[in-house]
Parts: sequence; structure tokens; C-alpha cells
Amino acid sequence: MKPVQGLQMVRELAVLYELSLAVGRTLALEDNCAAFLRVLLRRKTFRYGAVWLSDGAQERARLIYGYPSYYVENVLGDLPSVAKACLENEAGTVVTARMPEFEELVQERQVEGGCYFLYPLGKMGVLKLYSVQEELAENEVLQRMLAQVMQKFAVSVEACLLFERLREEAEERRQAEEEVRFLNSQLEQRVTKRTAQLLDANAKLRQEITERKRVEEQLRIYSEKDALTGLANRSRFERLRQELAAKNQGTLGVLAIDVNDLKLVNDLEGHEAGDELLRRVSGVLQTAFGEAELLARIGGDEFVALYCDEPEAMMQQKAELLAQQAAAARVSLSVGWAWGDLSLMVSQDLLQAADSAMYAEKYKFTSQYDQGGLARLRRMLEVGSRWTGPHVQRLEGILVRFGRYLQLPDSEESLRLLAMFHDVGTLLLPEVLVNKDAVYTPAERALMESHAEKGAQLAQMMPELAPLAKLILHHHERWDGAGYPVKLQGEEIPYLSRMLAVADAYESMTGTRVYREPLTRNQALAELERCAGSQFDPSLVKAFQEMLSFDEG
Repeated sequence: MKPVQGLQMVRELAVLYELSLAVGRTLALEDNCAAFLRVLLRRKTFRYGAVWLSDGAQERARLIYGYPSYYVENVLGDLPSVAKACLENEAGTVVTARMPEFEELVQERQVEGGCYFLYPLGKMGVLKLYSVQEELAENEVLQRMLAQVMQKFAVSVEACLLFERLREEAEERRQAEEEVRFLNSQLEQRVTKRTAQLLDANAKLRQEITERKRVEEQLRIYSEKDALTGLANRSRFERLRQELAAKNQGTLGVLAIDVNDLKLVNDLEGHEAGDELLRRVSGVLQTAFGEAELLARIGGDEFVALYCDEPEAMMQQKAELLAQQAAAARVSLSVGWAWGDLSLMVSQDLLQAADSAMYAEKYKFTSQYDQGGLARLRRMLEVGSRWTGPHVQRLEGILVRFGRYLQLPDSEESLRLLAMFHDVGTLLLPEVLVNKDAVYTPAERALMESHAEKGAQLAQMMPELAPLAKLILHHHERWDGAGYPVKLQGEEIPYLSRMLAVADAYESMTGTRVYREPLTRNQALAELERCAGSQFDPSLVKAFQEMLSFDEG
């Protein structure tokens, strides 16, 4: 061996020694490859180096590291055929510029001649080195020494990949544990190291089953709970009734509770105020009936409390206690109770008896319907219809004036109230129906005509309006008997109802409506005269005409 060659060999050996020291110092893949390539390229034997990692199928690969232009390219590319052969044969190879495979390997700039060294990294990938010295392709000693170092480098790359995989799996497991703790904070979690795929799968399956049962139980509880008040709902009430039916022995006390004036609150103050009233009622009921077998909201303003195997006298005591606490909390409730054998609850006889007692109590309720109650009722009428307010104001003046003209001084207050509340029954009808401009369908007309009966029922519950209930009931009857709801005719119709019919018709014809222009005074009087004897009392039509003529004169 020539001295120059010997010196070169010593240099190569030094490089190989440095390479063996650089390999495997770190488990970070980037740092490991960078350190290896940096040492390998330092002596200018090789100008460029890169590491390809195969995707496993050995058809495509991603270029992970390049040096000296250091970068990471995550996009998969086609693995050159000569590199595939290197992987398949698990043997290194050298490709010179004179070989046809050379161009397939060229990715660097300013490559003119030279040669490529390819070394397999096990089944994981290929190391590619480029040198401008084509004669290195004949240096067998160098190739053998590089092959030895490549084995160690391949082991280090495999260790790095394994470390990355384990680190990724550890991170995935950590994230999964955090998600499980978030979804099920009450479940005790003990995550062990992953020893086997089957054990891990079984552990996750057990967790999913437990979580599913917990969620199902919560859903069952929520399905039997009233969201607004926090009390049991009708579903829970019906389930308990079935449970009691299975028991079918002992006694049961039932208290039926209804909230007074909830509709008034909703209409005048808004549904938020109505909801707040229901929550206050719930608090009062829980204070009074906290030890009950069941306390439930079974309807919009309807509540029920059940007591098993308690003496009958206790039901009356509970009703009285609730009345005291409701008064202290400034809420108005109607309460009825019933007591008897459990078999009566199964047939719902006890519940019906308690409801009947509650409604009887509700009909006795009068304290809320004072002058303030009438004012609220009038505001409800004005809110419920876009034309009721002006109509009532004009009608009140016309009807009171008509009564004075007919010399009915004792009826003035009745006429005033009758003008205000003759259509009070419309409060119990859908607002969209009351304010409809188009022609009613037969079904809509039938429902609209029911306002007379509904108004009479509502008036009977109020001391100030109770004397007018009959007048409200018959204010749409006709002189010829073709009116509603009872089809009275002639003088069978109450006198004040007949007066209201004439005055109401006149105001409706002369008043402003969105769906038509108002009639003149003479046009309206002509229409009243035309309908005298059929729709209206002819004597009252004549008196009404005389009143207007007298006022004019």
C-alpha cells in the first residue's frame, strides 16, 4: 500500500471511529441522524447524505433527513427501484454516474458525475450517500467499514423509532385517561401499563359499560324530574301509581294543589314571571310536604302530594298547614284532599276525589278578584286583542248613555261592567283566533262562539261579575231565536243583554277596524233598522235612534 493510500485509510478509519461514537447517543431520531450525517460528511469524502424511511410496504418512502441542507419531508414519495432492491436484498450497493440507475437517485443540485452509496437500515429504510469521487466505488475496504457502521446505525434508528412509537402510545394513553376522567369523574380509574392489546381492550370495554349504565340511570332520573321546579313529574307519578297498584294494600292520602291566577301572571307579566311563581310554589310545597311519599308537578299549574299509611286526620292538617305557608309566601293555592284504600288510587278514584275537592275550593276562591283583579282582567282583554281597548271605551259611553235615556239609573254600574267584560270569555280562546281578520272556518266559528259560555263561567267565579254572568251568557242571542248559545228569542233574552246587542252592533259598525272602513252614523242606523225584529229588539232599536236624534238636537 502506498503511503498516500495508507494515510487516506487512516483518515477513513478516524471518521468511522467518530461515526461509531456519534451513533446511538440519543433516542431522538432527528438528533441521531443529524449527528451521524454531520460526522460522515465532515471530511468531504461525501458531499450529501439522506435517510429514507419506508412505509412498510417498501413501495413508497418519506425523505426524513438531508444533510448539509437539513430538512424533514413528511410527504410520501416513490422509493427508487435501486433502493427497493437494496432493501429486498438487505445489502449495500454503489451506483456510479455511468450506470443507468444514477439519474433515478439524483435529487441534489449541481451533481456531475460521482457515485451514490446505498445501505439498507434493516427493513426500515435506506441511507443514501453521494460523493464526487467516482473512484470510491472501487474502495472495498471503505465499503466494508461503512457496512459495519451501518449495522450499528440501523440499530440506533430502530431504537429511535421504537422510542417515538412508545412515546406516541404513551401520549395517546394519557389523553384517553384524561377524557375518561372528564366524562366519568365519579368512576375510579386505575390505568395500568399496557401489557397486552387484549387486556387494554377489555379494560376499555368495562369502562364503557359502566359509563353507559351511569348515563342511563341519570337519563331515567331526569326523565322523571320536572325541569322547572325540580319536583317529580307526571311520569314519576304514574310509575309510583303502578308500584302502589302492585302493593295493593294499606291506605293512601292524596292532596291535589292548583295555582291560582297563573294565567293572569303569564299574560300580564310574562311567562318568566309565571315560571318564577311556579318555582316559589314548589318551595312552599317542599316545606309543607317534604316528607311525602311523592311530591310531583303533574300539569302546568297542577301539583299532587301522596302519603302512604297516614291517618285521615293528617290530610286535613297538611291542607291547613299548606294554606298558612302559602299565605306567608304570598302565593295563592287551591287545595283538595282525599283519603282511602290503595285500591281506590289504582282506579284513580282517590285522585278524582281530591281534584273535585280542589276545584270546589277553587270556586270558593274570591280574594284575588277585587277591584285590582278586575283591572288586571281588563288589561288582559286589552292585551289579548288589538281592538278591544278602544271598542270597550266607546261602548261603555254609548251603553251608559243608553241606560240613562231609558231611565235605568240603578243599572249604570252593571252596564259599565257589562260593556267592559261582555267578551271576557275570549281570554280562554287562542289569541290568534280572536285577532283573525279572515273568515272563520266552521270549526273556528264554533270555538269562537263558545266565548259566551266561557265568559259566563269566568264571571261566576268573581263576586263583582257574578250578577252579570247571565247577561254575558246571552249577549249574542237574537230576537228571532237564531242566536247562541241557548237560542232564546224575544223577551226571553235579558233586557240588558238586548240593550248591549244594539249598542255593541252600532259601535262595531261605526268604529275603526283594520279589515274595513267604518260606517257613517246614518248607515249604521239604517242597518240597525233593517235588522230590527230579526236580530234586535225593535223597540230598543227605535229608542236608540231617538237617543241619537235627541243628542244631535
